[in-house]
Amino acid sequence: MDTPRARKNVTNEAQTVVKQHFNVRGHFILIAIVSLLALSGCRFSSRPSPQAKQGVLDLRNWDFQKDGLAQLHGQWYVSWRKLLTPKDFQGKRHHHKTFFSIPSFWNNAQIAKDKKMGSFGYATFFLRVHLPTQARSLPQGLGLLSPNQRTANRLWILDESGHPLTAPLHNGNVGTTKSTHIPQLKPEQTQFRPKQHKTLWLVLQVSNFQHTNAGPYKAPSLGDARQLIAYQRYHRQLTFFLLGMIAFMAFYHLLLFSYRTADKAPLWFSGFCGTMILRIELTSNHLYGVFSSQGMWDFLLRLEHITVFIACSFAGLFVQSIFSQEIRKKWALYFAWFGVAFTVTTLLTPIPLYTRLVFFYQPFLLLFILYIIVKLTRTYFRSRDSIALWLLGGFFVGSITVFHDLLHHRNWITSAYLSQYGLLVFI
Repeated sequence: MDTPRARKNVTNEAQTVVKQHFNVRGHFILIAIVSLLALSGCRFSSRPSPQAKQGVLDLRNWDFQKDGLAQLHGQWYVSWRKLLTPKDFQGKRHHHKTFFSIPSFWNNAQIAKDKKMGSFGYATFFLRVHLPTQARSLPQGLGLLSPNQRTANRLWILDESGHPLTAPLHNGNVGTTKSTHIPQLKPEQTQFRPKQHKTLWLVLQVSNFQHTNAGPYKAPSLGDARQLIAYQRYHRQLTFFLLGMIAFMAFYHLLLFSYRTADKAPLWFSGFCGTMILRIELTSNHLYGVFSSQGMWDFLLRLEHITVFIACSFAGLFVQSIFSQEIRKKWALYFAWFGVAFTVTTLLTPIPLYTRLVFFYQPFLLLFILYIIVKLTRTYFRSRDSIALWLLGGFFVGSITVFHDLLHHRNWITSAYLSQYGLLVFI
């Protein structure tokens, strides 16, 4: 029977479960801190990388062994709706006057006085790199990491005369039409020796005929091949560490729910953790590398967007189930059904439409986050409840990382996704 007393009993049970959660959390945090300190021993860049200016990047004062990997960002030459190849750089001088800042989307980039690139199309970006003297004496040579550009890309490393130093790195197939364009999301890397060469050409082709946001939104990285291998290993270890910690908490809360099925808080939290595990796998591109067909690219991209809607719905239901007296259930349900509506729309609409949906979802997400923070703050100052304080702190840190990822998704900032680390603090 649904009475105020019954609802209060369920709320008390939920808060008892949360107290047990925080008892486990103390050991969990200790393990997490020790593990993160161990993983943080890897250092990949001790100072900001130089910026390319007007198609030239000067690394002659950069020490790869001391300074770490160099991000090849800044102004690259751009040739819109042309796919240049190594033959176009052999014995020829280029006098391009059009530049493009990498990393960024090309949607609204100006390529002429009254002409913008738009979402769909193809282009070649190229950069001249002056190498430091010690680059030719590195034990394992140089390494280059070519990140995925959300759709299709191909990258060549050329010597001064325009001849390839290694096989091209490619994701999918760069095409000039929708029928010849095949998207793929998988970072690639290679090793090479510059030998006597003091200058390199990097030639990057990118095409897009599906995604709303397109262009080279990630910059390649160049450095000591050993450091690049260490960086990749560190990234994998950190990802598996996060997945393991979150999976443990998901299983623990699912076990709690099996003992107290009347209390839905552990179920919602377990669902939230499970959804975030899937999202971390997708944003780290592990699944994209395993399933490389165009059909799977579309499916996994839809799934990546859906995890945002589902995870946020679970988080709202979890917080409301703990503080049911302070946070109205109808608002949490409205928000959850709102996420379901976006999920169904993502499943049924074409790629150009559903990749825009997240931009319409973000304002509602920010409003709901603000609503929960205000409610948790009022709860703490009214009752001095330690659970509210813990949740408020974790939710606030998690919200900051979510806000960061929203800006990253719009390419307003170019760092990596951080919501998984915010989740680690939240749980």
